[in-house]
Amino acid sequence: MNRILEVAGPQQVPIVELVRRALARRADPRVVIADPRAPYFGAELHDGQLLRGPEAIIATTTFADWATATPDAPAPRERE
Repeated sequence: MNRILEVAGPQQVPIVELVRRALARRADPRVVIADPRAPYFGAELHDGQLLRGPEAIIATTTFADWATATPDAPAPRERE
C-alpha cells in the first residue's frame, strides 16, 4: 500500500519569492527572474497547480521562522 505524506506551510508563497528572500538573507546579489513558461518536470504549470491537497498536514512554521532558526550559509564565490 502506497501512502503519500504531504506537508505544507501555513502560507502560500510563490517559489520565486522564497528564493528571493533566501538570497537576500545571505546578501547574495543575484537577481531572480520568474519564467512562467519554464517547464516543471516537463510540464508547464499555472498559478495554483502546486498547492497542497485536502489531506496535507499544515505546519505552523513559516519560511521566515525557519530562515531565522537556520544558520546563515556563506554567499557563493564568483566563478573564475
